[in-house]
Amino acid sequence: MSLNLPVFDLHCDLLSYLHMADDASIHSEDVIGASYPFLKKGNVQMQVCAIFALTQAGSYPFAKAQLAYFRQLIEGPEFATGRNASEIAEAQKSDKPAIFASIENASGLLEEDEPIHLLEERLNEFINGTGRLLYISFTHHLANRFGGGNYSDNLPITSDGKALLALMDGKKIAADLSHTSDALAEGILTEIEQQRYDIPVIASHSNFRPINEHVRNLPDEFAKEIVRRNGLIGVNFVRDFIGRKGPEMLYEHIRYGIEQIGAEDHIAFGADYFDERMIPDQERRPFFFPEHENASKFPTILDEMLEIGFTEDQLEKISHKNAQDFISRLG
Repeated sequence: MSLNLPVFDLHCDLLSYLHMADDASIHSEDVIGASYPFLKKGNVQMQVCAIFALTQAGSYPFAKAQLAYFRQLIEGPEFATGRNASEIAEAQKSDKPAIFASIENASGLLEEDEPIHLLEERLNEFINGTGRLLYISFTHHLANRFGGGNYSDNLPITSDGKALLALMDGKKIAADLSHTSDALAEGILTEIEQQRYDIPVIASHSNFRPINEHVRNLPDEFAKEIVRRNGLIGVNFVRDFIGRKGPEMLYEHIRYGIEQIGAEDHIAFGADYFDERMIPDQERRPFFFPEHENASKFPTILDEMLEIGFTEDQLEKISHKNAQDFISRLG
């Protein structure tokens, strides 16, 4: 039995691929798992496209170039805008994948040596250019002026990080914990609470640390806090984050989230498809198990989950309903 459920996916790096790869094409079936043909085969009806940057000189123009690619995609024939629930519904009627933008690493908004007063102007530039941002990740792997990244020395939130949160207040842009140090995640959550900010919280592409002890995965305290705040956790398909024992560990993460975290209404997909050629680390290859290697695999994944005991109601929530409800709550 095949459920043929729609899929809402919370993270991919299609935009940085289009900007960086000389042979880039949204129709490629050789390079990136979130290309248009794979999204169509996988029944992906809403895809979040991250505007990514490293923390280095030139990160702002690098991010701005991806903003231009996002505009090209929504103005082209293949994709539709998906900035809210009604636009996504319209895209579904037209049989086009809806795309929603996000920021992966706020260094793309403001470089390390630029004055802080530019941050508001830059944030508004990216909001206006995309129509709307679903979430902002403050860091990538390393620390920046906003706080500590996953692979930094557990550095906390900075004054600039607090300034970014203040600018996000009331804009219905979620703070993303997927690339924060634990100290930065704690600082974001505390600052939102203490200042009574209206800022949702998600982890766009992270799994659960008790299942696989990796700094990119969520410890229970943050996973439970995302659930308490009615946010989302997008499970990541990268092999290192799932765990290298086998592809079935993906289902262990999802089961753990449901049974131990109480996240049945808060788990989604955040597959994290990117151009693997851009990462030279040979020891990590292949980055994905063959069973998860591109977006066309979503129907098979969902069918396998049904076979091993997940209910149809749970699969509807994970595949699209939880993300759909989250976007609807944002308004």
